[in-house]
Amino acid sequence: MVATGSAVAMVSNVWLIMRHDHPYDMYVATALLGVGVGLSFAALGTMAVEHVDPDTTAVASAVNSLVRLVGGGVASALTSAILSSDTTTGTGSAAATLRSA
Repeated sequence: MVATGSAVAMVSNVWLIMRHDHPYDMYVATALLGVGVGLSFAALGTMAVEHVDPDTTAVASAVNSLVRLVGGGVASALTSAILSSDTTTGTGSAAATLRSA
């Protein structure tokens, strides 16, 4: 499942590289990315628990959850920093930059 999810997420990225002229391109790519990440994350949680001794299952599950939360937090902060750096002075909105281009 991890390989399948990764492949679907890759198709999403390739879709955006090849086609990004219409809003529906973003909808398709986002839907594919959601399916790919959903497949991968569900499988990773299962893999983290089934490949450890039964007495360390709780620790494996906790470490898996911690890494997911920290990764999501770092990714959100980086994405916010990148998007906010591309704003028009005085507007506070990246959308204004996109409309004026």
